[in-house]
Amino acid sequence: VGAPGPREQPGIVRGRAEMIQMDQATTKRDVTAEKIKTLPVTNVGDILRTQVGVTVRNDRFHIRGGRSTELLYAVDGVTLSDPLGGRGSTSALNLSGTEIENISIIKGAWSPEFGGTSGIVNISTKEGDRVTRGRLEYFTDNFGTASLNEYSRNYQRMGFNIGGPDPLLTKRLLPALGLKSAEDRLTYYLSLNFDREDGAYAWSKYTSPDNPAEYRDIKFLGLVLNERQNNTGEALAKL
Repeated sequence: VGAPGPREQPGIVRGRAEMIQMDQATTKRDVTAEKIKTLPVTNVGDILRTQVGVTVRNDRFHIRGGRSTELLYAVDGVTLSDPLGGRGSTSALNLSGTEIENISIIKGAWSPEFGGTSGIVNISTKEGDRVTRGRLEYFTDNFGTASLNEYSRNYQRMGFNIGGPDPLLTKRLLPALGLKSAEDRLTYYLSLNFDREDGAYAWSKYTSPDNPAEYRDIKFLGLVLNERQNNTGEALAKL
């Protein structure tokens, strides 16, 4: 039996974070999925309203006093703002909060990865994992009685999402192609959301019987939904 070797001594590394970094002009704030669960929000626009340094005027977002056209949106690395200097795209604001894995709000100086001027809103959406999970949600401010609906906008929000291991390609297509090594890494994520409301001033209250406000029926996946004054639908699929 040989002699025991020297024991390894634990090492201690100490460091000090500077309160103010003189060489960094950027302020970054991350909002994770766990944080979003605790916030009274439904979409990206609501999340931005809770952030310091973000203001809203005429449904346009501004960071640190910059113009709305100077704010860049990116979803999963794809920029959505007009590169020719048009008005900043707001389509990313309709993404449901349940679809978001992380939002990075960068204020001030920007990275050349995206560009931008006053700020960047970088959104990462969720992906499927090895366990199938789903979510179904429904919100409304219509309680069915006139006494409770005095301030109702006849609002309804329906949302559904599901994600997990792919049940089709990994069982049939990939084995047929001899790609068995990718079976454990292929997942999917699907999300559907639909909002509808009449707003603060419903047209139906200000029309005459001779010229009523008429709305059509929306048919989707076997469901029949009555169209309202404002209707917004959004879908996300990832593989």
